[in-house]
Amino acid sequence: MESVVDQGWADVERTYQDEGPFEIMPIAYSIEYKEKMDILRTLMKNNEKSERALKLTEDIIALSPSNYVIWKYRQEIIKELNVDLKGELNLFVEYAEENPKCYQLWHHRQVIIEKLNDPLDELQFIHDMLQYDSKNYHAWTYREWIVRHFNLWDEEIKFSDTMIKDDDRNNSAWNYRFFILTEKPDNDIEAVLKDEIEYAKQKINFDPTNQSPWMYLKGIIEKSKYKLADFADELLPFCENLQKIEPYKYALEYQLYTNESILKTLNSEKEQEQQKDICRTICSKLEECDKIRKKYWKYVRESY
Repeated sequence: MESVVDQGWADVERTYQDEGPFEIMPIAYSIEYKEKMDILRTLMKNNEKSERALKLTEDIIALSPSNYVIWKYRQEIIKELNVDLKGELNLFVEYAEENPKCYQLWHHRQVIIEKLNDPLDELQFIHDMLQYDSKNYHAWTYREWIVRHFNLWDEEIKFSDTMIKDDDRNNSAWNYRFFILTEKPDNDIEAVLKDEIEYAKQKINFDPTNQSPWMYLKGIIEKSKYKLADFADELLPFCENLQKIEPYKYALEYQLYTNESILKTLNSEKEQEQQKDICRTICSKLEECDKIRKKYWKYVRESY
């Protein structure tokens, strides 16, 4: 069978993959991938950083974009040859679209952007990638890095709002909103807390079965200097009003969290026992409406 590798590599001795003395379950690599990797091992052993080596890494990445060793070697070659970094970003846009959850590709972009020390149009690039999959963890993580590294916080709350409006069950967008409000340098959470509570309540009113705003409501309060108990007068009636429609399990859970927070503030044994009775009652309701976790709620109820 004729080799798939052209004669331009005739001068390179192949370095074959060492599977050890007992090759139990060899991976069925394609012939092209195997031969190109055999050549690349030799180049890496000889520390060759050339145009042909750069091209070979591109060919192998096209065959297997998750091979992190190839990406690392490519980065070393780029540095040695002083490759146009903006051109490098453009080169791999297509790969990103075809492999949107390839961690190695996202990390490569981060390495290049860090070398450029310029965010360019990466926020727009990430936005475009999120149109393919709005919950792509790697895209969101990369956006967090871009924003933090280049101090691009100002428009990100609006961006999170846009993404939540597109899909209010997108937990990644809610997490990102939480990140912006809690990680922005010198940000005063307490100054925006009232607005964020209202924001979450509006989303809950729209769909009480959506867990994301419930968890955001809990998290944003606990991240501030306040406790859930401090907002009990507002949030417990809010949860109770929802229960008039049907026993929403997330509303019950939030009632439980809030009453547990109140319990921690009480010193009187009588008041503590009264509060525990409230918690037990809520757990009993959760046993009824959350059948999957019925045994868990029974355990919680009996632990008071």
